[in-house]
Amino acid sequence: MRIVKICRDLLQSATQIAGVELVIERIVKIFDALFYIQVKNQLDDQILENLCGMLSLQWIFSHSNETAFNSDLLALSQQLSNNFSPETQSHCLFLLSLIPRHVHLDWRNSVYHWALQSPHEIIQASCVTGFPILLHQSGVKFCNMIPMSLLDLINDESESIKKAYASIVGKLACCLSGTFNLRPDLIEPDISHINCDIFCRSLTVNSDHENTHLVKVSVFMPFFNLLESKVHSSVKLAFIENIPHLFKHLDFSRENESDIKTLVGALLKLMEDPDKDVRVAFSNHVRYVLESLNSEEGFIKELFVSRMKDAYTNAKISRNNELKDTLILTTGDIGRAAKGDLVPFSLLHLLHCLLSKSASVAGAAYTEIRALAAAKSIKLQAFFSQYKKP
Repeated sequence: MRIVKICRDLLQSATQIAGVELVIERIVKIFDALFYIQVKNQLDDQILENLCGMLSLQWIFSHSNETAFNSDLLALSQQLSNNFSPETQSHCLFLLSLIPRHVHLDWRNSVYHWALQSPHEIIQASCVTGFPILLHQSGVKFCNMIPMSLLDLINDESESIKKAYASIVGKLACCLSGTFNLRPDLIEPDISHINCDIFCRSLTVNSDHENTHLVKVSVFMPFFNLLESKVHSSVKLAFIENIPHLFKHLDFSRENESDIKTLVGALLKLMEDPDKDVRVAFSNHVRYVLESLNSEEGFIKELFVSRMKDAYTNAKISRNNELKDTLILTTGDIGRAAKGDLVPFSLLHLLHCLLSKSASVAGAAYTEIRALAAAKSIKLQAFFSQYKKP
């Protein structure tokens, strides 16, 4: 492909150009566009080989004993390796994960290992973000264990690194279940964001949720700490966005009861999160939790009932009507998604809120009761009669 040759020629003459960093940055953006438009039609091996080499220039010279690239790239790396900004390095790392497994896979795994030890958060976070894709390229399927190297930074204090971990749980679940392919999120990328990131980060996982291998809940245990109340809201919001993919691939059989309790318990605590945006986001995703669980009976029902009771009690004691408002929203969402005893339980709580002295609380409860009846395709009066003794 002619464009790849032109980019390589530009890199070879870049040291003679003012603003070398900017030239490299723009060339990497061109490579990003190539990967993006070819995501459904794989580039030929020679082009992939050239792209892999140029995206690896930051690391080839410093690890010359471990590379299989030719001497021209070694010399080019020596000239340019100090001109890759941390942001450009982060882009290179992510794009390296998109290259198929038959092109320097061991080298790319090594690059990720070295980059995880970088002092720059943006580079470490990019490693975390690209890791599930690289894992998929490695041919990992039906695995109930996450490579320990990926978890090295999960307890890091950095918000950006924690957010990166939270953002990959869905992709990781898809990869470990054996179904994983990338597709563009939009027909055309949003060019208004070209200056702040790369197109390929908008690629989404298109996973077949049917006939897949289920992953044990315990595999994701290290990620549950990302839901703690002290963790920044952006991290929890990123985790919540991944709930649909994550829950479709987890094994919720009874032998995993202890781990399921831990996961569902951690998620239900989000009903009382200090940040309203987190509470509302969880409310919008709670149906995926209920739809994926095998039953609403036994310990699942007990978990939901006890957490909801505690949350309402705490809101009443603290006289926090804003918390009550979002609890009512979540109660309605739980009732609409539920099929068993959680339906009358949700209705009972909404009826109690209907009697509140607060107009906003009573109004919110009335809205949710009507929506709950509509979701069950039953008239309001008949709905009350059906569950008059919940």
